[in-house]
Amino acid sequence: MRDPLLISFCVSILLVAGCSRRIMIPDQGNKQIRKELAETGLMHDQYTGFALYDPVAHHMIYQINADKYFVPASNTKIFTLYTAVSLLPDSLPALEIGATTDQVFVRGTGNPAFLHPEFRAYQHPLSALIDTTKEVRLVSAHFRDKRFGDGWAWNDYPYGYQAEKSALPVYGNLVWFKKQGDSVSVLPGWYARFFTRHSDPELPALYRDEFTNSFSYDPDRLQDTVSRQIPFSYSDYEASQLLADTLGTEVNPSYESGPASFRPAYFLPLDTVYRQLMQHSDNFIAEQLMLASAHHHLGYMQTDTMIDYAKEHLFTDAPDELFWYDGSGLSRYNMFTPRTIVWVLERLAEKKSQQWIRDVFAEGGGSGTIRNWYAADRPYVYAKTGTLRNKHCLSGYLYTRKGRFLIFSFMHNNYPGSSHAVKVKMQRILEYIRDSF
Repeated sequence: MRDPLLISFCVSILLVAGCSRRIMIPDQGNKQIRKELAETGLMHDQYTGFALYDPVAHHMIYQINADKYFVPASNTKIFTLYTAVSLLPDSLPALEIGATTDQVFVRGTGNPAFLHPEFRAYQHPLSALIDTTKEVRLVSAHFRDKRFGDGWAWNDYPYGYQAEKSALPVYGNLVWFKKQGDSVSVLPGWYARFFTRHSDPELPALYRDEFTNSFSYDPDRLQDTVSRQIPFSYSDYEASQLLADTLGTEVNPSYESGPASFRPAYFLPLDTVYRQLMQHSDNFIAEQLMLASAHHHLGYMQTDTMIDYAKEHLFTDAPDELFWYDGSGLSRYNMFTPRTIVWVLERLAEKKSQQWIRDVFAEGGGSGTIRNWYAADRPYVYAKTGTLRNKHCLSGYLYTRKGRFLIFSFMHNNYPGSSHAVKVKMQRILEYIRDSF
């Protein structure tokens, strides 16, 4: 006789399982990859997930913990890249300009390349675009975000990898400090007046006060030749002064939204921005691309709203729910699964050519964050790294010696020590796949 309570329980379990988007997947697929993984010890030394996918056959070759969540670090930039490629045009204006009879209003679009030294080849004279015979006002009412993202480390404020977000980025929102012997140079030059010397051993050799743009350095503790980037504390006043310094005329902040219409100006190509994003893992560019996407598509800048929009319209069919909080991966709140990262990489490969992928992603043994890893006589790995303390991920595309084009995601969390040992073992696995498939 059947137990009605047992039947009810079983039905409930099936209903819950049917309502879940996530299908739990055990270690499965190619047995030799399983053997190689076991011999490296990767699956025992830390929490590791791996997915290897053939986009031509639409077949998962191998996966282990591919449905489990990991902190992705800068693998988050893959989601940012796909969002920007999907929503932004090929070239993006850095500025939008509106005018009245006696005033010119300038507002930023979030474009990270404006006046950025890494994009010097694409800069052009600003004075030709703005009528400096009128009063120039800087508008930022469309910026509704915060200077830092959710889950960022607040005490990383003086480090170049955590520049503040803004509507109108200038010089990457960084002060570019260079010491050559006894000579010191600062870019933008406007900040040179705020640099002093110190000899306080309790302070870092190069220091910025947290809430003001007061900089100091100890020349005795700095090498003869040193280049550093320090974020400045961003405000509408700071941006106005830097814009004024560039234009050669007074610029003042406007606390209103300005005229009814603005025209785009000062266009910069985005592929070169994407290359800097992916090859050098530029956090600032990632955050600004999310703001630029929001401004272009929503009419205002707010990262969490843009992420919600992207999740609803671009990532609806992803295998697993996205726990996504910023554009760069600085947030410790982000969590993705390896198979979802593979899914996004497949969508990107459908949208862009393989040549574009090779141009934009870091090349093993050749460029970017993997220039010292995965080297070969013929490049075979094009991927994005992601590293935070005790976390390292690598996701991207792999070309085999037999000519196959594969997609993979390797995610490692909670290992002790440095990532070097993890990379050595990961390289062995990827070389095996290159040679065997």
